[in-house]
Amino acid sequence: MWRTTYHTNLHTFSFTKLEDFLNQAVGSAAISHDMRSMNNWNEIINNYVRLLVPLTNIAVQVVIANERNVGNTLKMVAVEDESFIPAAKLATDERLEWVPLSLTLVEYPQGDWLGKLLAVSSLLPFGILSGFVALILFRRDLHTITFFFGTTLNEILNLVLKYTFCEARPIQRSALYTEYGMPSSHSQFMWFFATYMIYFVFIRLQHMNNNALLENAWKTVITIVCVSLAALVTISRVYLQYHTWKQVLSGALVGFLFGSLWFALTYLIFTPIFPLVVSWRISEFLLLRDTTLIPNVLWFEYTNSRQEARARSRKLVSMKSQ
Repeated sequence: MWRTTYHTNLHTFSFTKLEDFLNQAVGSAAISHDMRSMNNWNEIINNYVRLLVPLTNIAVQVVIANERNVGNTLKMVAVEDESFIPAAKLATDERLEWVPLSLTLVEYPQGDWLGKLLAVSSLLPFGILSGFVALILFRRDLHTITFFFGTTLNEILNLVLKYTFCEARPIQRSALYTEYGMPSSHSQFMWFFATYMIYFVFIRLQHMNNNALLENAWKTVITIVCVSLAALVTISRVYLQYHTWKQVLSGALVGFLFGSLWFALTYLIFTPIFPLVVSWRISEFLLLRDTTLIPNVLWFEYTNSRQEARARSRKLVSMKSQ
């Protein structure tokens, strides 16, 4: 009752209480006057000490009430009484529902180092997508753009298949994943990427190095790395119980088939029209380029950049000498 009165009419309450205590002080002073005549000094001192503490508390409350606004006063009362929580705050908290970003959230058994390693490997598709974005921004090659467009269509195909089969995941993580598990999107993505890369390395890339043995070794290494990463991600999805074996193998099959189809379309249909595409005005504005006729792009860019740097260096020296 004291807090309610203090809440609603703080100033009226404080001065009323102060007036009551001052009246008591005056009465006690009169009583003390009579007692002084009886030389009862100890009782007089005790009387004033008893009144000093509540008078001090009331004075402090009055000063706080005059200096602070109503909002700060409410906070002070809420601290004194933990059971008091504003109704507006309760209503807001009840309406909010916090959920994690399931796209990058991977759970693994606590204390399981292998599970943690496989959980990290499950994030490989996001690293590959980041590499795509970097290559497109800095190289502007039509082959890279077409490859990235194929991965986007692959993800759309996976989403269509999931809502067609409507097969649940082995463990229901309703708070994290609301989509279905058939086929596995991670497995489908990785095997699409691995299939396309293998075709690209053995069919598209020619004369990577003057040494045929070294060139074949590099192609073999790239193939082993792509297949190993795809297999690692596939196994991780089963180990972490996000998918069943049937779901990941189905995703791998779909990724392999669509990767083969997309490379065939790129190599046989899209690549012949790349020279026409780069001649468009919009392509010139976006600095798009076609490297189809360049057998070893890395060596070509390296030699050209080195020659250009030397030419500019000689030009700079001649300008300084003049």
